Amino acid sequence: MNLQSPFSSTHSFNYEHEWKYDVFLSFRGKDTRYGFTSNLYEALSRKGINTFFDDDGIQSGDEITPTLVKSIEESRIAIIVLSPDYASSSFCLDELSHILHCIKRNNRLVVPVFYDVDPCDVRHQINRFGEAMAKHEQRFKNDLNKVQKWRDALHEVANLSGYHFKHGKGYEHRFIGNIVDNISKRITRRPALHVADHPTGLQSRVSKVASLLDVESNAGVHMVGIYGIGGIGKTTLAAAVYNFITDHFEGACFLENVRENSSRHGSVHLQNILLSEILEKEIKLGSVKKGTSEIQKRLCQKKVLLVLDDVDDPEQLKAIA
Repeated sequence: MNLQSPFSSTHSFNYEHEWKYDVFLSFRGKDTRYGFTSNLYEALSRKGINTFFDDDGIQSGDEITPTLVKSIEESRIAIIVLSPDYASSSFCLDELSHILHCIKRNNRLVVPVFYDVDPCDVRHQINRFGEAMAKHEQRFKNDLNKVQKWRDALHEVANLSGYHFKHGKGYEHRFIGNIVDNISKRITRRPALHVADHPTGLQSRVSKVASLLDVESNAGVHMVGIYGIGGIGKTTLAAAVYNFITDHFEGACFLENVRENSSRHGSVHLQNILLSEILEKEIKLGSVKKGTSEIQKRLCQKKVLLVLDDVDDPEQLKAIA
């Protein structure tokens, strides 16, 4: 996963996540505007999730408007509703390409919803998606690079973890509820950490650490250490990385001043904080051994982001991580 190249002078690198919208909804209006997508929008809104939903006819013509571009760039998460005729719209394909460039490559979350669509059809552009792309190749035969960009975007979004709904295989309202609950957990976990009053020079370092952590992978454990003399910005970098990738995790915790707090209160105090923050309920442990066991048992099935600030003893890692 290469996160080095997407940043340009036209995109701000926001370390503290002050978004205008929590969610940007991308969809083909003719397919789902008055059905699934409007119901999803209402469910997100009832949960207090600020969602951009184009209900004012901004989607007109063949190209996305500056208003939509700005809305995408100001959104924290994008949900792509891939319906049967999604690929027939050059507008939707342009929007998808921009979302993947602006949101996913800046390590924000993109969630595909395969609505009565087989993900393989999207990935390999077969059946309805294949027919749509063949028509685009005829229409844009003088600009096949554009069509290839759309093909690459469809293949990329189909490989992301998302949701699959097929009529007759479950209740739509429950399907929507699962999406909303998951999005809610990711955006209401806690306010972003303060990074610095005037952060400079962090962009490439944050991207490098994020790439090492491989946040889109669901396999195994990824651990990165940041070390160096005091005062060079290790904690600032860690906080910026935490803000940058936290939406990709089911639970997250930033444990500050591990060395000092471990010395003053013991490792069990840090274990209590860790479990309480991630499980969102008060945890009281009796011993470090009990805490280690509880961390393994309760978090083994969760995708968790844990940042330990100022570690100076391997025993602290053993007890907490």
